Amino acid sequence: MLVNAYQTNNRTWLKLSKSAGGIRMTNMFFESLMRNNRSGWEELLNVALSSPWLFPKSRTLFPYLGLHNNLDALLHIMAHQSKKILILGFNWHWQAMAQNNIFTLVRFTRTTNYIIAAGDELTLFVCIELNLPCYNATSYMMKSGKNVSNTHEGYFNDPYYLAMVWYLLPLYLHIIRRGFTIMKSDIDISYAGKNIWKKYELMAENTKADIIFMKEHPANTGHFYAIPNDRVIAFFEEWVSSQDSFKNLNDQQALAHLNGKIYMICNSADSCNHVKTLPMNRLRGNNTSSKIAAVSTYPSSFTRFSGICPPDKAINPCDEDVLYVHTICMSGFLTKMNKLKQLGFWLMEDICTETKLDISLQSSKVISVSVTRCVPIPRLSLAVENTFLHCKASI
Repeated sequence: MLVNAYQTNNRTWLKLSKSAGGIRMTNMFFESLMRNNRSGWEELLNVALSSPWLFPKSRTLFPYLGLHNNLDALLHIMAHQSKKILILGFNWHWQAMAQNNIFTLVRFTRTTNYIIAAGDELTLFVCIELNLPCYNATSYMMKSGKNVSNTHEGYFNDPYYLAMVWYLLPLYLHIIRRGFTIMKSDIDISYAGKNIWKKYELMAENTKADIIFMKEHPANTGHFYAIPNDRVIAFFEEWVSSQDSFKNLNDQQALAHLNGKIYMICNSADSCNHVKTLPMNRLRGNNTSSKIAAVSTYPSSFTRFSGICPPDKAINPCDEDVLYVHTICMSGFLTKMNKLKQLGFWLMEDICTETKLDISLQSSKVISVSVTRCVPIPRLSLAVENTFLHCKASI
């Protein structure tokens, strides 16, 4: 058994096996459960789901294991019959960053309906080793970045970076065509304790928008929400096709050029309903009957610091406008990690466990890769966790 819970003198103790990193949680953990008004087993499951890389492989805890080549089955398991799914792009160079993202997503926002897109063999191997809900998206990556080297992390607009941001768009389209409302998250995002699905749903209901982005000249594509309908499908078809016209630009830069052609910004029900009546100027020239997608934007939580870039100070996760923080305006893992630390949104211990493993690629080449496992700081400090989980005015 992975978890052995037992009662002794009315005190509940939890022991995790050595393969879970030797972590021990005492009654302090269950005191946290009491304060969060959740049952012990519900909270215990959330602990496992928010840091699956610390646990042995278990189909009981992680029923998605083994479904990485079956998108329909993976969506069925992970969407919990809701037809809503969050998609997180992942690359093996940023394992700790992904773990920070996933921990804050699952632990603080209580979002478990998500999948991880892995675009190359190494990333897929690492993703599976970390017990994540992985999807083998290598076929998409091959179309976007064939022969692009992934031996180093991607830097802004270098070939690997461009391949990583573009290959995901056809996957989003594929899932939207299946009738799913999707949310997309960049890996360098860390979440506050808000119900992000409800937040976006309320915004969409109030503005009647098809798609919601964070505002940034005109939109930041690192986190968005899209409703499945004909306008959104046409929007993504055109966005995908635009890669041929903007080969040296990333997806966000290309999207800026499409403003007023395949989408328009609107932030009220009246303006968005009007946008939906306008004809789309399709790049591909076929099916000219499509209508423009109505896109709403919301201000970044950095705006009150007089800019779109992250400030040089901590941000209160309980502030109403803080759904998440996103380390834009900078490049590279270490730079982004240090900025998240400065903002107070890096929740991983500094020293992580690394395990060297060999992977045999389809080319018959054997490569050694390090699999990183980080322990979330809130596992060791209730005060840190309470900062995120006990906001008075969050939904």
